[in-house]
Amino acid sequence: VYVDQSEQKRRESSLIVSSLQESKTQTDKLIFTNLCSEEFNMQPDIVITKRLGRAQPTKIRPLLQRWVIN
Repeated sequence: VYVDQSEQKRRESSLIVSSLQESKTQTDKLIFTNLCSEEFNMQPDIVITKRLGRAQPTKIRPLLQRWVIN
């Protein structure tokens, strides 16, 4: 039961963002934080930022975020 509850809690605080360009000058965490601030008027406390899949020059990898909303 506790494993199921912890898995559900982890999934509730996760988000996958598609079509968010990777940058050589800014971290993914900063790009996502700016997006949330400017578009959604919220400041999430990012716990994990991770690109999914292998890097390919012609494709944008999805971005996995796990956060706590302040």
